[in-house]
Amino acid sequence: MEIQVLADLIRSRDRGRCTEPHCDAPIQHLDHLHRWSEGGATTLDNGVGKCTFHNLVRESPTDAVYLYRSCYVGIVIPVRGVEKS
Repeated sequence: MEIQVLADLIRSRDRGRCTEPHCDAPIQHLDHLHRWSEGGATTLDNGVGKCTFHNLVRESPTDAVYLYRSCYVGIVIPVRGVEKS
């Protein structure tokens, strides 16, 4: 399947909104549920739409994350286990 067709199908299936619970932000990134680098296939079943915030949280190493602004309620959320200096 052509990549653009697959991307359009994922956006349509996810109704153009981030798939994280309680998040209604628009999809800005398409990702693999099971990471491609760990053998995940590039398929409709393994594809998912994410907003910028949730994609960044998933891709950032925990020790590099201090504070993020939530994309859906506009509050600052500290990441557990990381102290702000």
